[in-house]
Amino acid sequence: MGTGHFIPIKDGTFDGVINETVIEHISDERAFVAEITRIVKPGGVVYTSAPFIHPFHGSPDDFRRFTTSALKDLFKNDYDILEIGVRSGPMSAFLMFLCYWFGVILTLGNRRLAPFAAHICMLIFGPFKIFDLLFAWMPNADAVAAVLYIIARKR
Repeated sequence: MGTGHFIPIKDGTFDGVINETVIEHISDERAFVAEITRIVKPGGVVYTSAPFIHPFHGSPDDFRRFTTSALKDLFKNDYDILEIGVRSGPMSAFLMFLCYWFGVILTLGNRRLAPFAAHICMLIFGPFKIFDLLFAWMPNADAVAAVLYIIARKR
């Protein structure tokens, strides 16, 4: 089994890597990107999504948030950026904070019960994420988005 700092895979094995909201749980994101770079073939494509405006969600830990600038910076040395944008928009960010807030309030801050209550709340308010579609065409939606993504091709 590997960690983000060491992936037990031979160099240049994969044509692509998908990293869906994992990088924030890795203590050294640069070492993680170096490992991804190591296992991807030249010309391979990497998709990485990362939270920007999102509450703490440890599993077991949660280290940081990422802007589009931070994502570009992580991949600038070995990759050509193909696309960067919003994976979960401003309405998702608002609803996520609302649900986590309700989770804390309704459980009086209980660390074990609050995440459970937040997830119950997400079942109720989740359908309102459809309003993220209203923000899809707005060029500055990444400034208040829940989750951002980058697609890059290894040089």
